[in-house]
Amino acid sequence: MTTTVWEFKIKARRQELIDFYPSPFSDADLETCEASQTRWNKQTRKYRRRSGCVVAKSAIVQVNHLLRPRFFMSYLSRPAFLGVVLRVFAKVPKSMEENFVIAGGSKGIGLELVRQLEPFANRIDVYARSTGELTVSDKIIHHCCDFTKDEVQLDDLPETIHGAAYCPGSINLRSFRGLKLQDFHRDFEINLLGAVKFLQACLSGLKKGGEAQPSSVVLFSTVAVGQGMPMHASVAAAKGAVEGLSRSLAAEWAPQIRVNCLAPALTETPLAERFFATREKRETMAANYPLARTGQPADVAAMARFLLLPESSWISGQVIGVDGGLSSLRVQR
Repeated sequence: MTTTVWEFKIKARRQELIDFYPSPFSDADLETCEASQTRWNKQTRKYRRRSGCVVAKSAIVQVNHLLRPRFFMSYLSRPAFLGVVLRVFAKVPKSMEENFVIAGGSKGIGLELVRQLEPFANRIDVYARSTGELTVSDKIIHHCCDFTKDEVQLDDLPETIHGAAYCPGSINLRSFRGLKLQDFHRDFEINLLGAVKFLQACLSGLKKGGEAQPSSVVLFSTVAVGQGMPMHASVAAAKGAVEGLSRSLAAEWAPQIRVNCLAPALTETPLAERFFATREKRETMAANYPLARTGQPADVAAMARFLLLPESSWISGQVIGVDGGLSSLRVQR
């Protein structure tokens, strides 16, 4: 039986994929597929005699078989298969799986960032006061830590760190007259000094992680730094210091470590839940944004994930707004 050139190429490519990616199928799945292929080969031989369209028929038959609901769902739900799909479409090979350290990764934006990084990570260490909604696994490790304490010990940090993000923050909105000195101290403690403690602990791991290509740090500011807003004196002052810190460290640590900062607008997180408590409040808040909706944790986490991964390897020292257009657009409705 003669093998056509296209059949040979298809078989060669199939073997390359099998060699490169780990198989997500069990032995039973493979036996089922092999038995099905044998049955269809018999039909294909009959079809060959009639039209000679061997490759087209074979491809259609295989696709039809894979799309059968019972067989398709049996391997679609496998984590190994999902990992392969994510690596193929995101163009991140298995060899690029990395170690990430996330401060405040049990709620809100930090939690969403952990979820979005998981397919690309070898290990994610999360330092937070509690596990919150975080799902701990062999890959995602929680460490109890409070960054408002004078002494912060980050136990069991990985020796090599490819990406680190400091997510804790505060929303202390009061008039300047109503603010006390302790309010400024608290905002600086959690937003600025907590980030300093975190980065001092991670620095040696980030340097080692940046030997082959730059490792990455992401910090968080607020749209209120660049866009003056009433009732934001304390938090804007603290976050403005964070922006200065990120630019200074980006210059000091280049080219081994990249440092960027995100400046989101108010986002629907547990920290800001009082601003979205009712439907009326949510609609009023959405009307303030040119994109006519409020921010979700996934919106901000997606940009943070991008900055932590190698795709952003030529971006450093930037403060990037993720704010629904609030900082730069004025629209008429």
